[in-house]
Amino acid sequence: MLEAKNVVKTFDGFRALDSLNMTVPKGAVYGLVGPNGAGKSTIIRHLAGIYRQDSGEVLLDHILCHHSQE
Repeated sequence: MLEAKNVVKTFDGFRALDSLNMTVPKGAVYGLVGPNGAGKSTIIRHLAGIYRQDSGEVLLDHILCHHSQE
């Protein structure tokens, strides 16, 4: 299972992710849909470990992937 819990990411005062919560069950296929600037690429970069969240948690099978910058 892939989880994002209360993930916040801010770029120069712009809040790209605002307390995002999402759960993707193991074996599921999900699509991210939204307008430009909705945070789709930002959350993918968090899940891939490219970005670090300002706060919140990203977990894979209930294991913390990386710590926030708090």
